[in-house]
Amino acid sequence: MKFISSPSNEVIKEVIKLHDKNKRKKLNKCLVEGWRLIQDAKENGISIEKLIISKSLWNKKREEILEKFSSCDLYIVEDNLMNKISLMETPPGIMGVFPLFLSPKWEILKNKDNKIVLYSDDIQDPGNLGTIIRVADGVGVDAFILSENTVDPYNYKVIRASTGSIFRVPIWISDDKTFVEFFKDWKIVIADPKGSKLYFEENFKESFVLILGNEAWGIKKEKYLDLNPILLRIPLRNGVDSLNVSVAASVFLFEAQRQRYITKEE
Repeated sequence: MKFISSPSNEVIKEVIKLHDKNKRKKLNKCLVEGWRLIQDAKENGISIEKLIISKSLWNKKREEILEKFSSCDLYIVEDNLMNKISLMETPPGIMGVFPLFLSPKWEILKNKDNKIVLYSDDIQDPGNLGTIIRVADGVGVDAFILSENTVDPYNYKVIRASTGSIFRVPIWISDDKTFVEFFKDWKIVIADPKGSKLYFEENFKESFVLILGNEAWGIKKEKYLDLNPILLRIPLRNGVDSLNVSVAASVFLFEAQRQRYITKEE
């Protein structure tokens, strides 16, 4: 345990670098802020390199911090310094430096037994991505794969919006070619306002991949023509063109869950 008061300290400099996506990738590290999120990460076996804790939180939770995080390097900083390095408007008083923890797990999808897979085709809003991760966790999605141009999953807004689900859902980044090649024999579903079939008319009891599109231009369907995607629409009243991508994802996922619950009961 060490006390830090200077903004020129190397630990502080590293934290500031990790505010930037490119630096996160270069250093292979990211930041997680908040007591509950850090505790969730630990409970799910995510490695924590170091914790930076405000002096006021340290004075309040010293025994609990030592009990739960004794294996981590601990750094105590003045509150005004925490305010400067925090990404939050109201700093929670605790910040973790983590090794990047998301990695490809293609092997879990080799058995196509009733799998649900999500694919982000360039989702850009961190709040949307984090919310979808949270919903995916609730439904029990087997994997959430992100295109290379999707918002950085280590963005602090993504992590916070996921409310800890990012530590449980298998998530990784893939290039388009690898994605198309791997899923060439799977059922591929795309939400499309012009789809001829309603989403609840489709059978979601077997394995499928749901592709979710960019907030501005939707899904670039031409990239997936070789996968023979099924275009399904959500019925909306006249004048409403589409739903927020996280809402649309929820509609499809909970329909899949409903169908699977009915099958279990039968």
